[in-house]
Amino acid sequence: MLKKIYYKYLQSLLIFSILVTIIYIVLRQFVSDLVSQNVPFLILIFVLVTAISHYIVTKTDVERIERKPNPELSKDQQMKEIAAIERKFITRYMGITTVKMLSYQLLI
Repeated sequence: MLKKIYYKYLQSLLIFSILVTIIYIVLRQFVSDLVSQNVPFLILIFVLVTAISHYIVTKTDVERIERKPNPELSKDQQMKEIAAIERKFITRYMGITTVKMLSYQLLI
């Protein structure tokens, strides 16, 4: 399931990146003074960072989706397990988003 979700996201990401690159090429032809020559490298870095971070977050989300109830545990214990998985997902998502934003600011 993880591979299917991730490959679909990668496909969308690559299509979007190709469109942005085409727009960059067109803009470079008409207004080369306003467009930086570093844009292709920035696009590549954004694609790589986004692909890696999405994989990490999706991996945690798939753990939550594929979790099977354990009949040996009480409802309270099962809810605690679900809450732990949710906290793990939120922590990873917020941590990765923060690191991405700070690194993008430093890069730009």
